[in-house]
Amino acid sequence: MSYVPPHQRNRPAPKGRNDRFRRDNNNNRGGEYDNRDNSQNRGGGRQNNRGDTGDIRHRRFNSGYCTKAQRELSLEPDEELELELFGKKKAGVAQGINFDEYEKIPVDISGMECPAPIDHFDELLQSESLLNNITRCKFIKPTPIQKYSIPTVLQDRDLMACAQTGSGKTGAFLVPTIEMLLLGNHQQQQRRGGSRSQFYPLALVLAPTRELAQQIHVQCKKLMYMTGMRACCVYGGSPIKDQFDDMSGGVHIIVATPGRLLDMYERKRLSLSRIQFLIMDEADRMLDMGFEPQIRQIIGDTDMNPERRTLMFSATFPDEIQELAQLFLNNYIFLAVGRVGSTTALITQRVMYVMEDEKMGTLYSVLEQCDGNILVFTATKRQADNVEYNLRQRGFNAITIHGNKNQTEREYALEQFREGFCNVLVATDVAARGLDIPNVLWVIQFDLPSNSDDYVHRIGRTGRAGNSGTAISFVNESNRGVASDLLRLLTENRQEIPSWFAKMAANSTWQKRPKRNRNQRGGKETGATDFRKRSEPQTQKKRGKPMKKQKNSFRSDGWN
Repeated sequence: MSYVPPHQRNRPAPKGRNDRFRRDNNNNRGGEYDNRDNSQNRGGGRQNNRGDTGDIRHRRFNSGYCTKAQRELSLEPDEELELELFGKKKAGVAQGINFDEYEKIPVDISGMECPAPIDHFDELLQSESLLNNITRCKFIKPTPIQKYSIPTVLQDRDLMACAQTGSGKTGAFLVPTIEMLLLGNHQQQQRRGGSRSQFYPLALVLAPTRELAQQIHVQCKKLMYMTGMRACCVYGGSPIKDQFDDMSGGVHIIVATPGRLLDMYERKRLSLSRIQFLIMDEADRMLDMGFEPQIRQIIGDTDMNPERRTLMFSATFPDEIQELAQLFLNNYIFLAVGRVGSTTALITQRVMYVMEDEKMGTLYSVLEQCDGNILVFTATKRQADNVEYNLRQRGFNAITIHGNKNQTEREYALEQFREGFCNVLVATDVAARGLDIPNVLWVIQFDLPSNSDDYVHRIGRTGRAGNSGTAISFVNESNRGVASDLLRLLTENRQEIPSWFAKMAANSTWQKRPKRNRNQRGGKETGATDFRKRSEPQTQKKRGKPMKKQKNSFRSDGWN
């Protein structure tokens, strides 16, 4: 390209040439390519030498994004796409649930007119394409949480569900949601309602982290194969224009982080007026730690459909979060599978007394005795980088993931770990929630978290889907604050408790500190009870009159 002086760069093109960048009198905006055919070029200039005469941006979409969207929306078998989604059966950790262990797990369900559980997927599911995808995913029979959540959602009820990590919570909300959308024949409505400038998804899944959103999106694509619907994933850290282009191919289910979703809505490129299902995964975190204002804004300050169904899922549900969730749920079913907020007995848990300056040396010794994939948790991003550097210096194949890594680096780290190129992943709590990483046999807590809920989520990265695993925690005097809660968790699961740790927990001053983000557990079998069973009578007695709750109504500030 020849040099153009600055004073001539903004001049209009000479007459007689094909002005591809001009504003016309139709719908083309400034800066867009002219989409008129060159044969109708009134200037009489030369033809476009790029090989065809259409809108270049539209042509790019047709050749790339549209092909991807068309394949995902197709009702015809696609062997290449099927292999990409479901892959081949791999050796290693057994896939699926250890039902001999899971059948013993107690279930607590409460609410008005609770539905009966199912024993097989085909008892209530009618869509053949969805049942085929369940078979392709090698789901033999429903997990305990799926047995109850599927009929609950199919009865058009709101749901708050708690279950241990790795128990099939993602399938518990995706399967009935997709079934309801298919039975409602929403595909045609979506095609008519969508437009180039604004998108109208039918279901919204909110996740607190980008990695969890991507993981849910992968499961969506599997279960929506050959259904005529498709899912899109939007999150911060990636170009929003690329995500708009992806949605242009059609979007029935959108998986999103709250910040990027609000960004799209404020740009008037996204409407929530047709949302039939609002789903919050890791809902306790979605309503805590800074996410609560965004959730209130999404529900109260947008055009969110007030007739939607709301589903909340998590491994822990503290009472204060249950109380807050009352604002977003209506006549909901509460479901507790196993001991909510506790760990699973399939995980062997060990505590080791290690001084701060001896942690690296102890970590070297522990790693030499471990096989398979190992996940190491630290408290800070800087510590994670330091641990990774020291491990690599000692010859360990380690990689790190934390909030200071950009999206490409985080995806690369997870891919290297999942594929086995690196067997040690050093992480902060960004990897503690929801991520399903297969073959994690060991979880080592280099730094113990400050509360028991984070402990539960961390060690839940192993022992998933009914398989066994081992969790080792480095403990010293700085962890007295969480010692009593940790002792309770170890006792519940019949783990070995060293005498020094029992003494530390007994001398702990944790009970005198403000109780934050902790579950009040009421049931011996399930370890949790519906918040409404305890709070409503006490609240009514204290106030002297019943609590009034307006259905799906919010003031302008999002408060009920």
